[in-house]
Amino acid sequence: MRDGSFEYEKTEDGVILTEFVPETDPSGSLTLPARLGGQPVREIGTNAFSSHGSEITSLTVPEGVRRIDGGAFTWMLMLEQLNLPESLVSLEEGFSAGTSLAGLRIPRGVRRIDGVGSLPFCLRFEPGNPVWSTDGFGIFRKSPEGLILAATNPESRAVRYRVPDGVTCIEEDAFSGREFLEELVLPASLQDIREGALSNIANMYSDRKGIRSVTFPDGNRLFHAEEDYLSRGDVLLRWFGENRCVQVPDGISTIAAECFYRCAAQEILLPPSVRTIHQRALVLCQAERVYIGADGLNIMFPDGGTYLQDKLMEAFGQNGKRYDFTFYDRSLLTGLLDPVKARMLLSRLSMQSDAAAGLDEKTAEKMRSALSARLPDLFASAAVSGDFDTVRLLGDWDGMTESDFEEAIRIMQEHGRTEMMTCLMCRKLESIGGDGFDFSL
Repeated sequence: MRDGSFEYEKTEDGVILTEFVPETDPSGSLTLPARLGGQPVREIGTNAFSSHGSEITSLTVPEGVRRIDGGAFTWMLMLEQLNLPESLVSLEEGFSAGTSLAGLRIPRGVRRIDGVGSLPFCLRFEPGNPVWSTDGFGIFRKSPEGLILAATNPESRAVRYRVPDGVTCIEEDAFSGREFLEELVLPASLQDIREGALSNIANMYSDRKGIRSVTFPDGNRLFHAEEDYLSRGDVLLRWFGENRCVQVPDGISTIAAECFYRCAAQEILLPPSVRTIHQRALVLCQAERVYIGADGLNIMFPDGGTYLQDKLMEAFGQNGKRYDFTFYDRSLLTGLLDPVKARMLLSRLSMQSDAAAGLDEKTAEKMRSALSARLPDLFASAAVSGDFDTVRLLGDWDGMTESDFEEAIRIMQEHGRTEMMTCLMCRKLESIGGDGFDFSL
């Protein structure tokens, strides 16, 4: 049904404004009608203004409207001012996506704001709202259990924030985008920190580290805060330390989601007490080696924060395993076997006797064949770049034949890599035997 520039649908107690359909796209200010087809407007529907509202700069929603659906004002690109009625009760997630709003006044009657942590503008709450409140930085929602920290002021550049006493829960998106925030002081009343709440801070391309310190000055029996980490019982929630080598304390049994998010440590050692690793525990982690004590596995990863490294980190906790090697093995047998992947492949072959590694003989044979076929190119690449680590690892591989050693030694001699050549001569002598060498020349 249509009334002027508006399409609408009838409900039991009024109508839903479903679409704004003017003859020409308007600009400037617009006040919506309080009634359509003689019935009161109770709701602004999904995408109601997405087609013809891009030039509107100010929009007034009339009294009587109780709900604004998700996407209602999507792509109102020029919208800088939105006036909401006192009758409003609910704002659905994404209601303002793609607008130019810098702030929004929330009427006293609003009880529900979905996705409040993802809103990119400041909220001002009318005094007396029984559900929502703010201290200028944190945005809180009342619940029967206490206050919930649901979001924070997107304009703030606060480095330190003390969460007020009475807060019992911190929601996942509470600190989303607060990349300047480095230190949190948490209250004794805190009962729950949702997954990712302490890591969902900044744009993944930002150089800022996010939260680096958490303290409980008043004491808290549920959580344990150290300089490098935060835990709850035997669950490691977040690692803050910046050491090159991370040694997770013995007694930790679970690594929580995003625990090592963007961790720059080169090596992570998980003790035998760790039995469960969440699927997103090491998302965007840049470790080159992760040791899983419960399985006796030392897993090597490509360095430098590459796409391949990120994908391999997603295999932790998959399919009921602490680490699922399915994608790992496929990646080693797909595409060019460069020095980095060759080192990974050698590390993988060393696990063949470990049951938890799940490396069957057929796959292992494919890996050995792929490595044998690429040996001359790998040695040549190592000779050019001076990659002694790769030369040493290849020389230690039990699949090297006498002819492989001779070709590798020739390549090193050709490139003037005396030290590498000497290493390979010694390894050939140890593994295959033959005439000794006079290394004094």
